[in-house]
Amino acid sequence: IIRGKKEEHFLTKPHQDAILKVVRQMRSQLLDRQMNTDVARTTSATTSDPASAQLQELYETLNILAGGIETLNDDGQRLSNESLQCQIKLQKLAEDFSQ
Repeated sequence: IIRGKKEEHFLTKPHQDAILKVVRQMRSQLLDRQMNTDVARTTSATTSDPASAQLQELYETLNILAGGIETLNDDGQRLSNESLQCQIKLQKLAEDFSQ
């Protein structure tokens, strides 16, 4: 990755896919850890354990990030499709105009 082109790289599909994979792995690990913690102690409606509360907050944040990344990828695909459709229409119009 060229230092001056970091922002461009961050927008590429491979980078987005890698980030999504890491976020999913972290979310899975947190869920596993949370399940192990829940088995070890009785469950309650509220938690007094600050570490557990932080894990829950991190888990929720990762869920939001994962959803946002998926939405951005979907939007990117949709925009690519729309761009291709516009290019095809433009080419057809240019051909029709030249006849």
